[in-house]
Amino acid sequence: MFGDTPGAATKLKAAQARLTELRAALEAHADDVHSIDGGRMALAGIDEQLRSGEPQRPYLELALGSLMMAIGSVADVVAVAEALKGAVDALFA
Repeated sequence: MFGDTPGAATKLKAAQARLTELRAALEAHADDVHSIDGGRMALAGIDEQLRSGEPQRPYLELALGSLMMAIGSVADVVAVAEALKGAVDALFA
């Protein structure tokens, strides 16, 4: 279970902070990404999982994949998305 992993609360806060950064980056580049609506929907799914108290890795991975497709190749947003992915991976390490 997620809550049983060492440092779960700290890792969750880190992932939530990355999500906040990504939301800002996505909005700053709304005209440049492939699908702003798709990006927003993916962020909402990630946010829901992180707020649930017991995030589920398969759902997070699916939402992250959708997010990457929605972003396209906007380097500034991709870099923050990759940081979020790293933080999500750390949740389950």
